[in-house]
Amino acid sequence: MARLCRKGMGKSLKKIIAVILTITMITSVAGTSLTSTKAAIDRSTHMFTIFDVLNILKHIVEIEPLSSENRQLYDFYGDGNIDIFNALEVLKWLVWMDNIIGVNPQPNPPSQPQNLRAMSGDRAVALSWDAPARNGNGNFSHYEVTYNNGITWIPTTERSLSFNSLNNDMTYTFQVRAVSSAGKGHPATVTSTPRAPQLTVDQFAAEVVRLTNLERVARGLPALSAENLRIGSAAMLRAEEITTLFSHMRPNGTEWHTVFTQFALNPNASAENIAWGQSTPQAAVNAWMNSTMGHRESILSSTYTHIGVGVAQSGSTFYWVQLFARGGG
Repeated sequence: MARLCRKGMGKSLKKIIAVILTITMITSVAGTSLTSTKAAIDRSTHMFTIFDVLNILKHIVEIEPLSSENRQLYDFYGDGNIDIFNALEVLKWLVWMDNIIGVNPQPNPPSQPQNLRAMSGDRAVALSWDAPARNGNGNFSHYEVTYNNGITWIPTTERSLSFNSLNNDMTYTFQVRAVSSAGKGHPATVTSTPRAPQLTVDQFAAEVVRLTNLERVARGLPALSAENLRIGSAAMLRAEEITTLFSHMRPNGTEWHTVFTQFALNPNASAENIAWGQSTPQAAVNAWMNSTMGHRESILSSTYTHIGVGVAQSGSTFYWVQLFARGGG
């Protein structure tokens, strides 16, 4: 057999050798050794020089034939003839030495997780996703998730993860990547914005009643009753009226308290608080409690026993009314 001594390797030759190694590796991976393959072919009729082998393969990969300079990179001893099987084995060794392609393949991490989904809620976002389309050439380990630009990655073996205590109305960018023994894959990305639940006008009004009574009870005062629905209806009408005229005067030119008569109410004592521009019940109650114009005093007065709350919206602006009453209904 001809002996081959390695001195160097050009780029074109490396490409050809890579193809030869690929062929050799396919045979090896399939579980068929070169020895058993040799036995199946008459070696006496399959003798080639190393350059014959390389020039045949160049037609497959469509690169130029070996130049005389490339030939000079190798010294041959003996008759210069080598059978194709020995050529493959020698070239396999050469490629391994140069680490062109893997006798030990390069790491190939998983692809990104598929169908990453985000469901937002009140100060919360729930993520879910599907497995990567490709696991690469490593053993799958876990997923990693982040929402703060990759500063902190949270590991999980599940395909879902929830985040709580987020800020409402702030958009977050979430990333999920798969991790295997071959490395960390490219992350999938999704954005989501947590939001407070959207309440109806009636729910807003009920929340104002609740918050108002919390302020009273905290100071030893009895809670106000909202059971008289006519007071609530009167307050709703007043809320609609102040969207066009923000005043304790009604659009028809009468005082605010005439609304009680309109709903067949005749309280012994009464008061009205109005506000506009606050986007939540809490903000409205806070504004009244922080007021120095009598609003706080009405909320904390021991005179009143009943309350009605009205809420109206004009465009993106909310208008708020509290009617306080004692008796007469």
